[in-house]
Amino acid sequence: MKYWILAALACGLCLVNLWHSCHDVQNYGGTDLRVRVVGARALVRGINPYTIKDTADLNPTLRDPDQSGLSRCTYPPTLLFFYAPLSSLRYPSQRVIWGVLEWCAFFASVLVLSACIKSRDARYWFFVAAIGLFGSSFFWRLHVERGQYYIFVVLLISIGILLLLKTQNAVAVGIFWGFAICLRPTVGLLVLPWLISSQRRIAMTAIATATVFVAAATSAGQPEYWLDFLKLSRAWEQSVLGVELPGTTSEAAISGPTDGYNTAMLESYAANLTFDSLALSVQTMLNVRIDPTIVARAGKVLWLVVITTIWILQWKRKRGQMVEVNDQLLVGSCMMLLTDYFLPIRIEYADVLFLIPMALLIPSLMRKENHLLAAVFVIAMLIPLAPLSILPFNASAPAAMLRSCIAIYLLVRFTILSTDGSMSSKDSLPK
Repeated sequence: MKYWILAALACGLCLVNLWHSCHDVQNYGGTDLRVRVVGARALVRGINPYTIKDTADLNPTLRDPDQSGLSRCTYPPTLLFFYAPLSSLRYPSQRVIWGVLEWCAFFASVLVLSACIKSRDARYWFFVAAIGLFGSSFFWRLHVERGQYYIFVVLLISIGILLLLKTQNAVAVGIFWGFAICLRPTVGLLVLPWLISSQRRIAMTAIATATVFVAAATSAGQPEYWLDFLKLSRAWEQSVLGVELPGTTSEAAISGPTDGYNTAMLESYAANLTFDSLALSVQTMLNVRIDPTIVARAGKVLWLVVITTIWILQWKRKRGQMVEVNDQLLVGSCMMLLTDYFLPIRIEYADVLFLIPMALLIPSLMRKENHLLAAVFVIAMLIPLAPLSILPFNASAPAAMLRSCIAIYLLVRFTILSTDGSMSSKDSLPK
């Protein structure tokens, strides 16, 4: 009975968040969705979405009212084309449609990942944690309010994992993961462990699928769009580190009519949890000035060292014994998610990606010796639900950082254990 009560409580919390999301979609603009819709419309019309300027004569359907200085379209052309099929609709209609699709993708991801877990008990606890902790969280509500796309990446990866465990169809798995790479290029690190496995067809198919989509997006647009996308990403990195760049003044964008976009956003603090942001915070607290180029390069070197270390451990394990599917998924997920923290911007709504490693780790966390780690993770997830606004200081960012740090620690810890063979085979998803 108590298990049903806990499941009902989790569903109730999630439904409260769903009700809030309905309100958010109706009353807030979805600023991140807006810029992708504008970018998709520009691509379809043969306009460079990365250099577009908000001038007085700009078509209202191509206007991003929240832009000030640099373009906010820091998304690859392949992701923009994902939004192209609906881009001709008026923005208010798209706002509702994409909000519904995000929630549907969330529930679908939970069901698909649950189906990947063979143990009934582990499946129950994953469902309760996913619905109760993720579904009721502020970062998921923020994800829908801003109109983000990370949940679609989660769904594509999850379907690939289910196909891998249930059918062993390498081509189908590679296609779904290749599509996910097009939406989020860092997903490419997920397939790396499969290049040194007996199922390297998965990696090859994913790379081939992504290549086809990239070629299609390039032929539909212009090759220089990719270069402009990379230049814009680098400009944002420099901007985050405090470099004053041409065109990044605080001057407000030209106001003008749009096709129904409401510029209001959900009033709350959204934390940027990246190496660049951390470096900037350290400089501010210590009142020191460090060359942003050095910080950026140091971050890239640190990222390379971490990824290489994990890769070497995986390689040594591969040479010594057969690597289980669960271990390879853990290594790929670890490299994929760690990379996010060395990008210029990673807002806390991206934490929905932790659904994937949680499904992989839930059997291990249920072991008696890991109950304390599981409890710490649950507490870190629940802290942001507390009334932090009544505190005399802004505690939203530290709470988000704590949650993120705990999740990454658990992922890295169990990934290292899996690469040195310390994890028991009974902790794996497949049998």
